[in-house]
Amino acid sequence: MKWVAMVLLMVGVLLLGLALFLALHSGMPTTPSYLADWLFWSSLPFGALPVVMLIDLVGPGAGLPLEPALRRLLILTPVAAVLMIPVLVLPATLFGWANGHGFSTPFGRAWMNHGWFIGRSIIYVGLWTLLAVLFRWPPRAEAVGRRRGFAAAGLCAYALSATLASVDWAMTVEPNWFSAEFGLLLVAAQVSIAVSAAILLSGRTWRLLAPDAAGLMLISAVGIWLFAQFIQFLVIWSGDKASDIAWYLHRSDLGSRIAVWMALAVGVVVPVSILSSRLRRRPAGLIAAAVLVVCTQALGMLWLITPSLRHHFTITGMDVLALAGIGGVMLGICLLIGPLPKPAKEVAP
Repeated sequence: MKWVAMVLLMVGVLLLGLALFLALHSGMPTTPSYLADWLFWSSLPFGALPVVMLIDLVGPGAGLPLEPALRRLLILTPVAAVLMIPVLVLPATLFGWANGHGFSTPFGRAWMNHGWFIGRSIIYVGLWTLLAVLFRWPPRAEAVGRRRGFAAAGLCAYALSATLASVDWAMTVEPNWFSAEFGLLLVAAQVSIAVSAAILLSGRTWRLLAPDAAGLMLISAVGIWLFAQFIQFLVIWSGDKASDIAWYLHRSDLGSRIAVWMALAVGVVVPVSILSSRLRRRPAGLIAAAVLVVCTQALGMLWLITPSLRHHFTITGMDVLALAGIGGVMLGICLLIGPLPKPAKEVAP
């Protein structure tokens, strides 16, 4: 396993180097691909964090089959922070506010500027890193009550910071556009990715411990993501404002419609059908559902970001290159860590 991890890490670094070379010497636009792919892979630690805190809030044993894998994903938080540096130093190639669009009020202009953008991003990632360190290991039996208090406070802090981060990192890619549901949509997508990755990482033994719990966790995450997508569309369609529908107009081409229907069929209908049947009790069924959700969310993250910059949806070679490069680095480091931590034993509340 160690040599596989090293190969993944080296390949990831080489591919990211190739992406940088192409961006500097051939003029290929890199930042839209990089932002979307970074948001996808950073979902491993960022999406695992609220699930782990929720597990500790409910009590040890609540996430038994996936808990060790989810806690391992938390170690990738500082890696995701380091990989965010290109986004922080090149905001003008991504965000409308960096080019003078979208904020006419004094508060808006003061809030969205390069210095504050970097400062807030450091605060978000710093807070999540602190929480990741705190929740990396399950609590001892005598500390379960205290951990529940920390989990409740952590979930509140995460909800606020994740909502603000979704605005800073993703929503402001589209100038003059706002959606109250966007934060929930992005967090739900990240949780879906993290839970799916935990199913794939947990191994056959862990998956067989409680397949119903693992399936319920994944189907809940996918359901919340689909609900957020629907509510955002319904609210914007009902309002019918030119400034609001621009986001969907950039995603109204044939490629976007194909991506949407593929996501609905492959990423929702098929996994839900698997997880709602006896197939979820078989390792192959859980693995298939998790793989479909991961692939759909990778497509969905590109659909969420890149049309705002390209004004249509298409998958480019740079999209694939950045996806493979960041993924190689993240997965390589994750697999280098060692054995999964043991889950907390169930105790009386």
